[in-house]
Amino acid sequence: MVPLAFWFLWRYLGSGGLKWFALVVLAVVYQFYCGMYLGFMLVYGLFFLALGHLVFLRHPGWWKRFLWWRYALGWILVLACGAALLAPVALPYQRMQALVLQTETGVRTFADISGSLPRPIAFFFSHPGAESWRMFAETGLDVTPSWWDQTQFVGGLPWLAIAAAVALVSLRRVTRAQRSILATLLFSFFFSWLFCMDIAGFSLYQWVFELPGFSSLRSVDRIINVQVMFFVLLFVFALRPLFAAPRRAWLTALLLPLLVVQDNRWDMASQMRFNKRDAQELVTEVQRRITREYKGSKMYDAIAYTPYFGIAGPGETHDRLIKLHLTAMLAAQDLGIPTVNAYTGYYPDKYMGFFDGLDSAMLMRWTTFYGVPADRVQQIDGLAPSIVKSDTVRLRAESGAWVAIASSGDRTATADRDSLGPWESFLRLRTGDGCVAFLCTNGSFLCAELEEQQQLAATAMDLGDYGLFTSEPQGDGTIALKANNGLYVTVDSVTNTLFATSPVIGRTLNSSCTHRRSLANNYGFGSA
Repeated sequence: MVPLAFWFLWRYLGSGGLKWFALVVLAVVYQFYCGMYLGFMLVYGLFFLALGHLVFLRHPGWWKRFLWWRYALGWILVLACGAALLAPVALPYQRMQALVLQTETGVRTFADISGSLPRPIAFFFSHPGAESWRMFAETGLDVTPSWWDQTQFVGGLPWLAIAAAVALVSLRRVTRAQRSILATLLFSFFFSWLFCMDIAGFSLYQWVFELPGFSSLRSVDRIINVQVMFFVLLFVFALRPLFAAPRRAWLTALLLPLLVVQDNRWDMASQMRFNKRDAQELVTEVQRRITREYKGSKMYDAIAYTPYFGIAGPGETHDRLIKLHLTAMLAAQDLGIPTVNAYTGYYPDKYMGFFDGLDSAMLMRWTTFYGVPADRVQQIDGLAPSIVKSDTVRLRAESGAWVAIASSGDRTATADRDSLGPWESFLRLRTGDGCVAFLCTNGSFLCAELEEQQQLAATAMDLGDYGLFTSEPQGDGTIALKANNGLYVTVDSVTNTLFATSPVIGRTLNSSCTHRRSLANNYGFGSA
């Protein structure tokens, strides 16, 4: 929508027609519905485009029409209609602002976002994945905070076009009308960047920050998503003289695609990959789990989706929580059910405890703080069995080896590890009927695959019968696990793989079980 909004505004500034202004307003409203960030940033970019047009083109088509009261009234009505269309998405943000003002954290300050302002070096700071421009991949590492957000080098061709535009305007090598257009775009490009950059610790953006709504933007560096439009326009208009003669036009048309490809060569292995279908399937799965447990709006005002997690490796917990809350939000939105799960750039007081902990105590603390009865929020863990207790355990065979789940392949359970880490840890869940289940690091449940060779593997996304075991304490302080098929878990002496194949307790998985005060317990087994 950004290119169309720029074009609609350009047509309006040239003609003054209210229909073009109405299209500008509709484009802005549409962009706000797509994302608040791009909505505010689009308004920011359009302002400087209009300012440049007013300075250099001085077209009276639009501003002189305000002398007619009917035109001014129509202009106001268009704005009013735009505001009405925007109200459903804007009013919740205003309510959130009022809520934050009542809390101890207060509103976001300019100091909170100043670290995200683009630095001048960001223009020539490329991502390491840009194969043609890796020479610029280290220019901003020591200069800017959060350097990964400051890699705003857009390529060599756009900067070459900007240099050409400056030369064409300065040397008067094009017509007066073309010079005015280039000057307008250069002015808009320069000042739109000047007002959002941090230059030696000073930024004019502090004035922009005071405008209504702009304090909601936490990462100002994302403004490149709109500012790139100025690069595109200058690139196009600077190349126009090359198409004046047929031979130059043909040569440019043939070479330009090759130059663009070379300019944008990218090492895809350096990028984080995201599978859209996997995400959609995960949302569908969460919808199924919510629907299975949800007791209806008459009993509850909202839900809190709080599934159990396996043990995470270092640095994985926060990203996993973000994925969980986003998935729960999308699932609840599709089902039309209010949810407590949320992910945003700014949270109200007392909420982060629930975000990180996902437990009933943190949920009650947050709801109570805002006067919402905790019993009006249904906590859903997504599991059919009722879970009464959970703790973290490690499984150890009689040989002394720790049980672990293969991180790839068939994800079978083997007792062959001599050290402890995340993959040797399990979240043990106790059900209301006395069974136990083990949630593994990969987010799946350990189950006895009875339809195959009855080996134990972390392949169950949901907790069914195959993932439930009976824990039988022995007289010497050890335990034996019985799978749903009525057989006991044992370790193969050759492959060290766990199987649910032993008909009796004997040389089965059994050894000491040590409980500590922390959640990290040793849950021992023997070997066959």
